[in-house]
Amino acid sequence: MNSDLNGTVAGSSCLPTSWQNVPDTDPASLASGVSQATSDLTDINGPLASNGIVGNPYSGATFTSGLMGGGGPSFFWHEGLMQTVSGFVVGCAYGIGFHQTVVKQSNTDYLDTSGAWAVYFDNTLAGVSASTISLLPVSSISKVWEYRVVTFTATATTHTIKFLPADDDPDQSTNNSLGGLRMGIDSIYILSATPSSLGNDTTICQGGNLLLNATATGATYLWQDNSTNPTFNVTQAGTYWVHVTNACNTFDDTITVAYDTAPILTSSSNLSICKGSAAYPSTTPRPFLKLL
Repeated sequence: MNSDLNGTVAGSSCLPTSWQNVPDTDPASLASGVSQATSDLTDINGPLASNGIVGNPYSGATFTSGLMGGGGPSFFWHEGLMQTVSGFVVGCAYGIGFHQTVVKQSNTDYLDTSGAWAVYFDNTLAGVSASTISLLPVSSISKVWEYRVVTFTATATTHTIKFLPADDDPDQSTNNSLGGLRMGIDSIYILSATPSSLGNDTTICQGGNLLLNATATGATYLWQDNSTNPTFNVTQAGTYWVHVTNACNTFDDTITVAYDTAPILTSSSNLSICKGSAAYPSTTPRPFLKLL
């Protein structure tokens, strides 16, 4: 379920292949009608550069932008996009990773400088992304893209993933014609649930030890020495790896541990320190499925 936007031509009320608009009849939509629920494929030329519906994609040739705003509940735009995705494992946690930016739109004073995306799986709100702020002019084609992840737990093998612009401040409501928001979204992935990372390569004090922890619910483990415990105690320099398998995922991770003699610093009391004495967990998600 992969939508490659390279070569796609930007246009009003257009969407990338395999995507649909979130209809005005959807429970999550505030759109007042069919015409107020249509997103726009956007690039550095438009589709309406004169109004500010323009910008640089995060990747590929185009991105999708959607409006939230209007003159009241009887005439309100809420432009989102959605796709039905299969292959989930019931009870497993997933992340929805994407890049977002503030686009703005000048002809209707929809110039809100901050906003987010509300993400739904079916009719359940998975979460609202952390806001992005932009003070760039409406005509800018150098949009600042920021990465966001919203998580959910699968309750079925197939879910419809929906994205709708979400305002993060009180200037936007269904009876306010000012302060409207236009957001952009690009490079959408479904991220598989993974156990905790072993961390980055590290150096610890001579004679010390480091406990590596790969614990995951319902998992089996295989370490480099063929041990099968969820943890491994490092007592000497070397490269260590683990293969973790559970119902949600198969995961491999490697860490290199070095030892260093601790220098002694003289002050009011003697201290022993060792550089890089802690392993910091990695937060880099592992892609499961690219959607956009």
